[in-house]
Amino acid sequence: MNVTLENGQILIKNTGGQIKHTQSIIDYVRDLVGSTDEFPSIMIFTPVKNRGWIMQDFLKHIYDLDYPKDKIRCVFVVNDSLDDTELILRRWEEEHKEEYNSIEVLNYDIRAPIDKRNLRKTNSYYSYFAVIRNHGLHQLKNEDYIFSCDSDILVRPETLKKLVSHKKDIVASLIPNNKSGTLYNILDWRDLNNATHIRSFPRNELISVGFTGACYLIDSRVIKAGVRYGYHPQGEDGYFCRMALQRGFKIYADTGLKQEHKMRTTDY
Repeated sequence: MNVTLENGQILIKNTGGQIKHTQSIIDYVRDLVGSTDEFPSIMIFTPVKNRGWIMQDFLKHIYDLDYPKDKIRCVFVVNDSLDDTELILRRWEEEHKEEYNSIEVLNYDIRAPIDKRNLRKTNSYYSYFAVIRNHGLHQLKNEDYIFSCDSDILVRPETLKKLVSHKKDIVASLIPNNKSGTLYNILDWRDLNNATHIRSFPRNELISVGFTGACYLIDSRVIKAGVRYGYHPQGEDGYFCRMALQRGFKIYADTGLKQEHKMRTTDY
């Protein structure tokens, strides 16, 4: 890897001289030495659609995060929702807006089809999800990190502190991906289009993975380098993770941090 300075920007190049990504001098130094702030600023981003059945519980767990609220900016993107999701969010915003750096409830209707997980064969859903998630990334201001968390996950209080403490490009918490809890949101790549779940891994450790989603912390440098969501046969997170790896970033998972995943209304 070669590092050069051109026009006030740091250029990170591979051994062949091709540019992998660029970043500001400030971000480059922070990458080397880490943030000097004990509590870096975080944008919590969650896309929401027809989540009235879980929204109050989800928000309670967000509120209970053991992290300074003045360092948190909450961004909720309500998309094509037909229930009382937005109303619940607006009430929560009004109740707690003075405690946080800010709380923003945004409408972004794109007429996405109904999400039927067991029938997701054509994968057109993934393209819609990518559009919504990229809209969320574009809300990033000057925060140090984005915490991307799906709205059917009930986060543990220590989640932000633990993920931030690792000081990694991308680092995920464990999320069960099936009802039996035998598969998690950590995968490795077999080739460009196929990833398989990591079934055997050490517990209570930080491990390297190739693909994650659902609940993870993203250093803002990753977004500034142009990493975005897009269509991938295994989901928009797959596209995001592959692009991040291609641009020289690394992905990890904290196997000692596991969240509760309410995947369907019948879980209540």
